[in-house]
Amino acid sequence: MENSLGKHKKVCYICVHFSPHDVYHDLGYCGERGELIVPFEVPCEDFKAVDAKDLCSTIQERGWIYCLSCRKPIYHPDELKDHVGCVYYQDPYTDSVAAEESPTAD
Repeated sequence: MENSLGKHKKVCYICVHFSPHDVYHDLGYCGERGELIVPFEVPCEDFKAVDAKDLCSTIQERGWIYCLSCRKPIYHPDELKDHVGCVYYQDPYTDSVAAEESPTAD
């Protein structure tokens, strides 16, 4: 599994229920559990790996997905062949107060 995850060794990154946090990259939201989590290194009982069908459906419904490995959007299912073994996500988890917690320059 390390090869398919690249630098993201946690299995949550390839789970359909997981949305990475848009500010804090060591956190994410588990849609199945309904809570903010630290990604797991081993699959939990709710784990379901993302497959090409899931990705294609999301692209068709939403118009794009994001390749976390390449840091690029994917707009068409045909582009998936260029991202084999990458980590994708459909929606980031956006925390409305994270920007207020982040340090800023005055």
